[in-house]
Amino acid sequence: QGNQTRTLQLYLQLRKESAFDYIRENNLFHEVQDSLQELLEFNVQRAEELFVANADRIKPEREVAQLEAIGREENLHYFLHALFEKDRAAGAQFHERQIELYCKYDTPQDREQKLLLKFLERSDHYMLDRALAICEHYGRNEEVVYVLGRMGYLKQASHLIMEKLRNVRM
Repeated sequence: QGNQTRTLQLYLQLRKESAFDYIRENNLFHEVQDSLQELLEFNVQRAEELFVANADRIKPEREVAQLEAIGREENLHYFLHALFEKDRAAGAQFHERQIELYCKYDTPQDREQKLLLKFLERSDHYMLDRALAICEHYGRNEEVVYVLGRMGYLKQASHLIMEKLRNVRM
């Protein structure tokens, strides 16, 4: 194990692309769980894929803490989205945070695909009043209508539809 760890450190220092395969092949997840920043600087896509695919071995809480500590919110957004797509319960404690990240970092294509709305429909791990406040703050009216409907505030949802939206499902 010691030689594998030293070899991995060398791969990372030399920024060898094969480092990610070496981690997988030798089950070195424990050795890299605190090296997220270094891996992200090396190859963002492969680092995120590695951590999502192995969320059972690399605790999502550690990755979230590291991403927040280094100010990589956008990477956090993509990580939590991919984690949710893989396993809806794996990052459940971060779902309220995830709502805000969708609001901040959704691309026009994400908005077209209604990723935040789909997330709100498929998750039960957030407080409705908190989701409502976040969506209102970011002007995400379609999502506000959805949350109002879930809260039973159909009159307010209908009013918002007539005032600002058309053709929104509840």
